[in-house]
Amino acid sequence: MIRVMACLIVIGVHSDLLVSQVDDSQILWRVMLGGGVTYFFILMGFFLFRKKSFLSLMKRTVLKILLPGLVIMLLNRLLYPWIQNESGLAECLTHLQFDYKEYINAILHWSPGAYASEYLWYLFAYVQVVMLVPIMRLFCQEDSGENRYEKLRFYIIGIHLFGMILTDAMAFIRLPLSTEPYAVLTTPAMMAIAGYTLYRRRESIRGNRKIRWSFFGLAVVLEIIRWRLQIILLAGDLGNTNYLGWNTGFAFLVAVCVVIFILTLEIGEGWLKKTVLSIGKDTFVIYLVHYPIQCFLDTRGFGRFLQSACSEASGDMKLMGEWIFLLTRILVIFALSLCFARMYRILRRCLRGMFARAREKQLRIE
Repeated sequence: MIRVMACLIVIGVHSDLLVSQVDDSQILWRVMLGGGVTYFFILMGFFLFRKKSFLSLMKRTVLKILLPGLVIMLLNRLLYPWIQNESGLAECLTHLQFDYKEYINAILHWSPGAYASEYLWYLFAYVQVVMLVPIMRLFCQEDSGENRYEKLRFYIIGIHLFGMILTDAMAFIRLPLSTEPYAVLTTPAMMAIAGYTLYRRRESIRGNRKIRWSFFGLAVVLEIIRWRLQIILLAGDLGNTNYLGWNTGFAFLVAVCVVIFILTLEIGEGWLKKTVLSIGKDTFVIYLVHYPIQCFLDTRGFGRFLQSACSEASGDMKLMGEWIFLLTRILVIFALSLCFARMYRILRRCLRGMFARAREKQLRIE
């Protein structure tokens, strides 16, 4: 459920309206959609330490995370003129324009580069967290009677969170100082450690309604404060989007509250659980293809058409129009990406079956 929710939020932040003025409702949307990546990093901690062998974990990460990301980076570059509606698909394939030096240089700089691939920075950050697992294991072990490992984890989270909050405060407190989060590890690694801590306590809070609604209420309060502070910042400087980032103290605290809220839920063996489990298996592929799909649609006028349809006669997006516009964009892009993911799953299953039958035939011949 957390994975599906985070996937929708990430699509939403890429589908959001451009803030050209201090519009309270638009800023509220951006605040609500500002922490999608935070959920994914917290979710990493749920499963990151299951494999005892670091080499097997690294192998799986390279083959199932990094390699597909590099393939999508390559395809985005090869098909970029078609995605951007600069040429037809046939012309794009017959006149490939590919700067392999730029592609290799982007990888060596640990960056996806441009060409509708900017969103893939998350994969490089994911691999970086996995590379830190040998160090993170020092803090993420089974607790002994003294709970010393849990204390170490809270120390790491606390000291890093203090730095994030201090950095947030510096947006208003003008001092001749430059601040960075007081990091023991990287911010994504700290979030993964927080996720590990939450996941280990999931059984003790499941079904606890008091915890559920307390943290839900806290998340709402934090989002309102974050929203009002961001409005104040934009009133003075339209380029100051300090509180909209995933790596802010507000984003992290809200994500923790929402994750705790979800962990307290009790979901039976009904259609909802089956649907969430089914979609959850496809979220990585959805993430990989959603942005090129969005660019493809927008360069064909989908965004302008939808905005026009949701606007009033005056041409201004009112509150209800903004809600319909954004929700429709998210659901359409999500649905198309899900269809692509399902087709990919079917193709992979067919290829596996073909290879299995070919191998079985070869064994019979031998």
